[in-house]
Amino acid sequence: MDNKITILGVNLSLMGFSESVEFIRKRVELKKGAVVYCSTLNEVKMVNEDKKFFKLFNKADLITPDGMPLVWGLQLKTGRGERVYGPELMEKILSMGFCRNIFVGDQKNMNYFRKRGDYIVMPMKEKFSEVDYNQLFNQLKKLKGELVWLGLGSRKQVEVAYEMKRRGLNKVMITVGAAFDFISGNKRQAPKWLRNLGGEWLFRLLAEPRRLGERYLKIIKFLGRRVYEKIVKW
Repeated sequence: MDNKITILGVNLSLMGFSESVEFIRKRVELKKGAVVYCSTLNEVKMVNEDKKFFKLFNKADLITPDGMPLVWGLQLKTGRGERVYGPELMEKILSMGFCRNIFVGDQKNMNYFRKRGDYIVMPMKEKFSEVDYNQLFNQLKKLKGELVWLGLGSRKQVEVAYEMKRRGLNKVMITVGAAFDFISGNKRQAPKWLRNLGGEWLFRLLAEPRRLGERYLKIIKFLGRRVYEKIVKW
């Protein structure tokens, strides 16, 4: 059976949590490099609204269902599917200690993650330039770490992974979004029971209404359109 299936334009992996960890471990061991995206509905929305983002996103070696709605979509379509949640994936791999880690994020998480590997601070800007990408590539190439964790926000971290691979970086790169903030303790994480019920978005919205309100409204509108399209087809 194929180990991935397309849901809302995204080639989602059907591998479970343990299988995904083993995939990453093997890629590190073989020094083959890989691009892994932990996908939420926000990335799915962008894939459907931006042709350029669609092309680069689906070029990943592994796209995991990070959000519960994607897990439910897999289960409805195939009868199987398991959440591979970015923060849990990151904590598991760090605890296993099978590789040296490089973290790419913002200033506020630097002190915490520098104890666990090399840390590169990216400039705070809406979009990175060719100069930014080239500088980052040169830094990553010099460092001995085999696994690069990217915590830069949905679009930017995907674009960084794509640009690093395009320049020939032979390391495993994983996008984990807010995992940096959760693991470092800079932001509160929803309790596990609520995450399992698919209510993490509400917890995060109540915690950061100004930053996330518009994002979640756009996601709800996107899902509403897709449901309407399905009903019309029926």
